[in-house]
Amino acid sequence: MHDYVSSHPEQVRLLKWTQMEPQPADPDPDDPVRLSTARKIEKVRAAQQAGDLDPSWNPSDILIFVSQLAMSPVGRDAVVAAVDRLFPPADRSSDPAT
Repeated sequence: MHDYVSSHPEQVRLLKWTQMEPQPADPDPDDPVRLSTARKIEKVRAAQQAGDLDPSWNPSDILIFVSQLAMSPVGRDAVVAAVDRLFPPADRSSDPAT
């Protein structure tokens, strides 16, 4: 995600612009953005169930954090390190040595 955002800054500007728009009181259930977000949340949830991510986090929160980190103007290595520390695999999250 960070690589895409870095090479397509115009997409980030468009996303930021749409986030400033008022949201409808009754959102369209077939809205492509809502459907895409729901698919991503389900992938995060599946990773949690598979033991790849700590299940104590809300999948929506993970998606928000990772998305925001990926859109930050820091280097890719910093984003990867931050995501790895915030969301270690489930088997490492309870290990006091990590």
